[in-house]
Amino acid sequence: MALFALDKGVTTAMAEGTREVPYPELDIAVVRKYANRRANASSVREIARRIGMRHTSFDKFLAGSEPYARNRTLLCEWYLREHLAHPASEWAHPVERLSSTPAEDGPSLLDRLLSELRGEARTEARLRITTALAQGYRRMGVGEPEWLYRT
Repeated sequence: MALFALDKGVTTAMAEGTREVPYPELDIAVVRKYANRRANASSVREIARRIGMRHTSFDKFLAGSEPYARNRTLLCEWYLREHLAHPASEWAHPVERLSSTPAEDGPSLLDRLLSELRGEARTEARLRITTALAQGYRRMGVGEPEWLYRT
């Protein structure tokens, strides 16, 4: 099977023709995890209505089926709208796709956050972030993670 990159997705060459996969950069498992959280907090019908898809299709998606292109588009656009509307909430974030432990990811995630800063600005931002994190851990009565001091 050959893959051809497009601006709006990826087209997979298949015997019956070609099919574009909308939002290939979004991990559908992350969208599914978030959708499950939202459906559990509300209802399948309500969240399906907000997304713009049939509740039966949404229920199948929650159960693990791969959505058709139109429904994948609706799901991904809903997920992105939710992220823009509630960026600080505790829902599934693309960072959850990382497979290693937080102790291993901490410094690299911080590097990603600071990637556009250079020199003194980067050093100052890193110090402020790690100080704020250390204070947060102390306030919660939780020990500070080792990676905090390896950055």
